[in-house]
Amino acid sequence: MLSPLETLLIPTHGEAAPFDARPVYRIAVFGLGHRFQRLLEIIVKHARHNNYRYQVAEHSGPGEFDIALVDMTAKGGAEVAQTLKSVPLALPVIGVGRRASHHRGNDDLLLATFSLDVLGVLNRAAESLSMRERTRRMSTRFVQADPTLRLPLVSGRPPRTLVVEPSPAVRSQIAAALRQIAVDSEGVGTLAQAEEVLSMRSYELVILEPQQPDGDGLAMLRRLRSETGRLKLVVPVIVLSSRSGVFDLARAAWAGCNGYLGKPVPLSALHTTVNRVLSRFLGRRPQAPRLPRDAAAPRTLDSALAAMDLQAALRPGTVPPLSALKAQHSSSAQHSPGTGGARPQQRGGPRPAVPREPDVSP
Repeated sequence: MLSPLETLLIPTHGEAAPFDARPVYRIAVFGLGHRFQRLLEIIVKHARHNNYRYQVAEHSGPGEFDIALVDMTAKGGAEVAQTLKSVPLALPVIGVGRRASHHRGNDDLLLATFSLDVLGVLNRAAESLSMRERTRRMSTRFVQADPTLRLPLVSGRPPRTLVVEPSPAVRSQIAAALRQIAVDSEGVGTLAQAEEVLSMRSYELVILEPQQPDGDGLAMLRRLRSETGRLKLVVPVIVLSSRSGVFDLARAAWAGCNGYLGKPVPLSALHTTVNRVLSRFLGRRPQAPRLPRDAAAPRTLDSALAAMDLQAALRPGTVPPLSALKAQHSSSAQHSPGTGGARPQQRGGPRPAVPREPDVSP
């Protein structure tokens, strides 16, 4: 039975609903039986004195829910929960089951006490989302987007970048730097996570560190470039690496990357390269949703290097200009062992001093 206060809050026919300033979170249900779904709808509908409001989402696609309720006893429930938790900026996943399991750990919510505990479990998940949002807003106050480098929206949202970098500190620094030019970013720490996420979500840019704990990032890039159908990676890729030799640039070019940044990367170089690569890609999407250049491996090193964005990619003095790279490649081919030519001598002498600016990555 409703209390007198709750009865007054129920709108009558033709009367507008009262204003409710509580934050709303959408719940997606995976594998839960009809009886428990109906019970969940009733509980969240009548929880008018709770700190948060909840709505059961009609669809469970990407971006259509905030909290996931997964029946761990249903077929494939554990795999669904693991997949949802592996997505960047993973949303809270509440496992619903009958008992604690040594194989999958304790369930977050037991079916036997579902009606008694579901609201408290949902509130803990909502509190973590609220804390994440407050942290994001606080960081945004100090990190404002540069209006001169602001990129156009994509389907009503800022361009989204996937950062494939094993170091959490570097991922955090890149995310803060990209927010300055109004670009959202999500990060993963392994190649396996990157492939899984790329198959589930759409991105406008990938920033890739080639040296990964589970393999070679450039090998993965070349393989994804050569795929067919929806598995083909068509978005631009910028390599972020501590190695910036001529052969490292050549490997990246042959793999199909669109830009190269050397660690530690100056803030202006990151902003300029990301803005230029994304502007070219987004400018061509309406006419032809493909790479700004042919996604296949280039036929020559010259054409591969010419297609890469190297104008602001590396700190001045760390690598020769593009013309010198081509000359060095030709010289190394002519004087390689077995041709009878002498190897070119290394140039000596100190490099000219270059003014330092803030670096994004260590």
